[in-house]
Amino acid sequence: MAGGDFADFVRHVGEASALAAELRPILDRDAFVAAAVAAAARHGFTVAPSEVEAAMAGNRHGWLMQTAPLARSGEPGPIEALSPRALAGWTPFRTGWADGTLTLDWCHLGERRFTDPFFFQTIAMAIGHPFNAAFQQRTRADALADRPPGLPVAGFIFHMARCGSTLCAQTLAADAGSRVLSEPGPLRGALEAESFGRVEPARADAWLAGILNALAGPRCPEERRVVVKFMAADVLALDRIQRVFPAVPWLFLYRDPLEILASQRRRGGADTQPGQIPPEALGLTPAEVHTLPPELYQLHVMAALGRAALDGLSRAPGRGLVLRYDDLPEALFDRVPAHFGLRPGPAILAAMRAAAGRDAKAPDTAFRPDGDAKRREAAPWREAVETIAGPVIAALDAARAAAAEGEATQGNSP
Repeated sequence: MAGGDFADFVRHVGEASALAAELRPILDRDAFVAAAVAAAARHGFTVAPSEVEAAMAGNRHGWLMQTAPLARSGEPGPIEALSPRALAGWTPFRTGWADGTLTLDWCHLGERRFTDPFFFQTIAMAIGHPFNAAFQQRTRADALADRPPGLPVAGFIFHMARCGSTLCAQTLAADAGSRVLSEPGPLRGALEAESFGRVEPARADAWLAGILNALAGPRCPEERRVVVKFMAADVLALDRIQRVFPAVPWLFLYRDPLEILASQRRRGGADTQPGQIPPEALGLTPAEVHTLPPELYQLHVMAALGRAALDGLSRAPGRGLVLRYDDLPEALFDRVPAHFGLRPGPAILAAMRAAAGRDAKAPDTAFRPDGDAKRREAAPWREAVETIAGPVIAALDAARAAAAEGEATQGNSP
């Protein structure tokens, strides 16, 4: 490959895991530029320091909050010639759309585990490093079909928002054997792919499966499995997720709607704001989405998310488990691990209990219950809660009680 230019070297870095492992830890920019130029020469490429510096400058803000740019005329498109085992150790962190197909941007995390409350926070800690700025990688989602199998997926976490799902993820992540991906953006990109163009369902499903497999790629030696916490609205695609991953057990967390409503009124979640969910999925008209009081809109969202979970239970009995916020944290030490096929020993359980005692979104602080205050704050909306979300909550309560009764019966069997 002698005589290759900088773009060729970028591609080579994506295919040479040893080279990535050599360069990625270098955080000093000047030292990194010198090491990258020297490495290029060793591998038969002619690369000038200015080329490395220009690439780093072009990505100096990272890519985390940017929309993946569309390919423009005259610009190189996504890399397509990577070998099936290329990008070993890399993590896809963002999807884009170019030339009528889904694309992926990749970040190299080394052996940094996903222990932050959210996926994007872990990416943010590494995305601005010189290596990731200089050697950005972009591929087409179709290329994922040839990647080797990643770690097995132990379970999915769905939720009604503000229901303890982050606590669940943080507690499970206390086990170093579990890679817990909390709301990874690439999966949302795959779920929305069909809305960006005319994409055959089978192809979109292959993208979804391929992206999860890429997210589960082996990276940290101690990790044995993957657990995914989806964004709240993703449960509306549960039928598709079940179709693509029929063997994966899943959990749905819900809560007293008054408590959720108070939390949403204090700080609305981006995932459930008006315009983020198609009106028809909520049983509303487009006009109603933008004219209803925010509190009523959020109640319709809760009801829709709960109905989606109930539909999932009926499609595949035994694969789903519904729990109330009130069941936490104790259910995280027995029922949830058992449902996901996990068997944490005493040391891991101790670590999980310690994690459960901290504020899930601010792990440096202790958890403080605030349910009573939230119910008082949202009390004026109690009648609307009972009318809009009440029937769904009652059905979820019934499913939860039936599951608990079934577990008790099994436990008492000789």
